[in-house]
Amino acid sequence: MKEILSQTKKTDALFAPQDRSADDLGHEPLVSLNDCCRLTSLSRTAINRWRSLGMFPSAVALGEKRIAFVRSEVEQWVRDRIAERDRAALRKTETKSN
Repeated sequence: MKEILSQTKKTDALFAPQDRSADDLGHEPLVSLNDCCRLTSLSRTAINRWRSLGMFPSAVALGEKRIAFVRSEVEQWVRDRIAERDRAALRKTETKSN
């Protein structure tokens, strides 16, 4: 039970409203690949596939085997997917009315 509560707190913290401003050095907040998966509801494999196609935000190398993503870029990518869905629905509606 303790483990479930711990995971719930981590997930809640991930989606909680956060200060979107850059830190004192001008850096934007980064998120791990696992957090990126939670933000997009995609698997690691799917994210890596999109990355290999150049259709996902570029990763920031933090070390030899560690990457992260700029949170605002991932959020924008999600907003872009939503906008594409809305445009497709609008086109479909316009086509039906003609």
